[in-house]
Amino acid sequence: MADRNSIKYVGVARLGSRSFVMIASYCVDDNEEEYNNYWAKILKQDDKLIEGKLLLIPASGKSYNFLVKSPRTDTDFDVKTAVVGVVGKSLPKSKCANLCNVVWSAFKDKFTARRVLLADGGGLDSASRELFKKAISDVENDRVDKIKSKLNDVKSAMKENLISAVNRGEDLEKIEDDARDLDADAQNFNRTAVKLRRFMCCKNAKWTIMLTLLIMVIIAVIVIIAVCSNGDTCKQDNNNDN
Repeated sequence: MADRNSIKYVGVARLGSRSFVMIASYCVDDNEEEYNNYWAKILKQDDKLIEGKLLLIPASGKSYNFLVKSPRTDTDFDVKTAVVGVVGKSLPKSKCANLCNVVWSAFKDKFTARRVLLADGGGLDSASRELFKKAISDVENDRVDKIKSKLNDVKSAMKENLISAVNRGEDLEKIEDDARDLDADAQNFNRTAVKLRRFMCCKNAKWTIMLTLLIMVIIAVIVIIAVCSNGDTCKQDNNNDN
């Protein structure tokens, strides 16, 4: 990951026959004159500027690199141009290329080819300042940062989910304990119900036996009374016959 503010300077140059005009640039530190003098040497070496290729030149004794890219000819914008920049040595080459692409795309969308042709050196500086600021911001805050931000969001969400899961786990344990207690109460109730049912069966059997014995006693008494009554009647009959 590149250091913040590793992009020091960006610009767009209009190229001519072994000459160039810096028509728009933006510098984030105090070395703009140094950068422009260096460009004057590099951009006049047409043989080094291959269309569509990125030229990355280490600055001698400096902590940064100079980069140049001459965009491919576009039918809608066929002015010969070059995107230039000064970047920290830690900035990957892929990001350097991305910086040129972002700058050129934004620049081409904002300015017409005629306006570029008519511009004097630095003529578009004020108009392009915000454009370059945004390009620098877009490259330095690239998808790696966005991915890291998303990862942090995911980590936060996972942390919250884990906390919720732990809380749910505690609730589940409480529910499980309550379920076990309820199951134990149900078993105790079943045992009590069985005992009560047995007790009621025994009580019913006892009353049934007692009632049966009572009925049998009553019947026996009735039978005895009836027999005795018949016996007395028979004796009277016999006495009368005599």
